[in-house]
Amino acid sequence: MQETKQEKILLLPHNRVEFALKRMAHQIIERHIKDFRVILIGIEPRGALVAKRLGQLITAFSNLSIEVLTVKIDKKTGKVSSSLSAEKITGKVPIVVDDVLFTGKTLFSTTCFVNTYSPEGIETAVLISRNMHKFPISGDYVGFDLSTTFHDYVEVVPEAGGFQVYLLKAG
Repeated sequence: MQETKQEKILLLPHNRVEFALKRMAHQIIERHIKDFRVILIGIEPRGALVAKRLGQLITAFSNLSIEVLTVKIDKKTGKVSSSLSAEKITGKVPIVVDDVLFTGKTLFSTTCFVNTYSPEGIETAVLISRNMHKFPISGDYVGFDLSTTFHDYVEVVPEAGGFQVYLLKAG
């Protein structure tokens, strides 16, 4: 059995990722400036970390109250589990946050789940959009658009200085 080697290439260092997150935070503030509270729903594991950082930045740049909630999704079945409550979502416009939007299955499944709580609307935020969506979903707030091959893997890695983004290419 032959081992497959992967080449790991740093695409975006933490300073570029942080700049994109700040831009996304400002876009969210601009759209929600008249709201008292912004609800971010991060998809575990890395989407929740991105949501937490966005929440910190929104708090630093505005007077908006931020609540960061999380959901977990089984990537194979699309089944979502969470401790969301109707009182936090009903009649509001939560923002579902993930690290990478690839086919859209994870983000689509999560927004469908959040929709069961009768929100006024749902927005999405993704750090990386790979532009290979197979589901009818896109990011309302996008840090970076990356055109990659289907066989490439984009990895968002939380590190001490923030996040870094790597491309793993099959060798």
